[in-house]
Amino acid sequence: MLDEIGELPLELQPKLSRVLETGRLRRVGGSGETTVRVRVVAMTLRELEGEVARRTFREDLYYRLAGLHLALPSLRARRDDVPLLALHFLREIEPEVGPRQLDVGALAALRAARWHGNVRELRNVVRRAVILTRDHIGEADLELGTPRCSASERKRRRRSWPRRRRPRRGLSPWRVTPSSSWVAASTRSNGRCSRGPFGATPAAGGARSVYGRAAPSATR
Repeated sequence: MLDEIGELPLELQPKLSRVLETGRLRRVGGSGETTVRVRVVAMTLRELEGEVARRTFREDLYYRLAGLHLALPSLRARRDDVPLLALHFLREIEPEVGPRQLDVGALAALRAARWHGNVRELRNVVRRAVILTRDHIGEADLELGTPRCSASERKRRRRSWPRRRRPRRGLSPWRVTPSSSWVAASTRSNGRCSRGPFGATPAAGGARSVYGRAAPSATR
């Protein structure tokens, strides 16, 4: 069985293709070739047709492996199998730790979970619950946590967030209030603007928002 055949490096694919074609191989450290007669089962999560089109998977190797193609849906697409698989994994570990029982709430929670890790994740969840409990496994014992949102749901939520205006890159908002020295200078100049650290500043009136680069000695 060749697991994750789609991850096989491109430089090793011709060697596997030759073995499948001739039925002969040379063992590591061996001096001669050995004839083998085997049935090969290869699995992958990749779309090998697309990998062939992108030239990341050899076409000859693909057709040598694709004698019989079986598409197995993810666990999310066959939720009716979740309780059966959970009970199967429960019976597998019972000889080691003793009998356990999944209640109705736990089975419903397992069936409603998203299972991004498919069957492996389900097996780990069941084994962890069996190890951490005595005899009865409830929904809280599964520790499934908060289910993650799908990509489309996350995109929809981002669109609904309120959009905030932000200052230009490298600038930060400052709230500047005219100091007493500026007011005095303005009084002497008959209300004309005096030159401040951020340019011309009105001498009298309320505070204004000024955008400028951060200065260590300024006060926000």
